[in-house]
Amino acid sequence: MASSFYIVNHHFKPGMAAEWWGKTGALMSDEAAFAENTKSTMEKGFFNHSFHANGC
Repeated sequence: MASSFYIVNHHFKPGMAAEWWGKTGALMSDEAAFAENTKSTMEKGFFNHSFHANGC
């Protein structure tokens, strides 16, 4: 089975990045919510193999 890789590049409207990071940070600090999100995402056929918060 062939794999597909996607690059997701988030662009924020001025003043909106803090809201996104607040939600993302809350998810990452709650192990149960993070595990459920991971399970849900993988059931949809997606797997995030890396996360580059600095835009690399």
